[in-house]
Amino acid sequence: MCRLFGMAGAGASAEHWLLSASNSMRELGRTNPHGTGVGGFVDGAIRLEKSALAAPDDLAFGRQPWLTQSPTLVAHVRDATVSAPGLMDSHPFEMQGRLFAQNGSIGEIHRVEDALGDYERLVHGNTDSERYGALLTRHIDEADGDVEQGIRRTVGWLSDNTPMTAINMVLATPDDLYALRYPHMRTLFWNHVGGGSQAVDGVRRLGAGELGAGRGGVPATVVASEPLDASAGWRALQPGQLLHVRAGDLSEEVVQVIDRAPRRLLDDSFRAGNAPAATH
Repeated sequence: MCRLFGMAGAGASAEHWLLSASNSMRELGRTNPHGTGVGGFVDGAIRLEKSALAAPDDLAFGRQPWLTQSPTLVAHVRDATVSAPGLMDSHPFEMQGRLFAQNGSIGEIHRVEDALGDYERLVHGNTDSERYGALLTRHIDEADGDVEQGIRRTVGWLSDNTPMTAINMVLATPDDLYALRYPHMRTLFWNHVGGGSQAVDGVRRLGAGELGAGRGGVPATVVASEPLDASAGWRALQPGQLLHVRAGDLSEEVVQVIDRAPRRLLDDSFRAGNAPAATH
């Protein structure tokens, strides 16, 4: 099934979530053993490290010295449905200055390949996820760099044209973190740590003087496929919802980007290359 992780918060430590929490990403790597990846940004440039090992066996996982320098992070532990473990197919993927990772499966991936056009140049491996990321990149470009609009177009297109179990994803730039849950078959949670907040026009913002109570003493917003510890702050995104976190002030906004079910769902027995049992 794979597991996603994202974090926004310059200077915040991800060590708890990646390594030491009761349900850390490292621990989730025991049941998602086919590779790891951690990506972020240092001085605006992507830093990305991957391994074909399971997270408990990857001594570098979550220990990169540059992690606290990155305003946003994406991490992933993989349960392969398409190909054997390998660096090329481990998430996250670099897509024109952004980092992208997915949880779920897309069937009839040839339909996505046919829609990529010149953006096929971004695909180097075997996964449906990398092709999904390339299609998303195309739609963002076609929306003149508007990431939310590109996500809306991509989700709508995939919903109309491909069967799926889920297209949950995390997308990061140096300034922003996006997390999507769609449809209902996989969960995605978020948690704000490090002080209270107030909602203004649907956007959650840190109040004055509220810095310093998060993990490592720095506030952050964390996204994960399931709660990583027993703290009470975890909230589930609902199907079709997109969370957008601005790394600079940790403002958070949740919007509904699609309000219909996919035309076709795949059941959990789906593995790419098999004849899937589709439901409607």
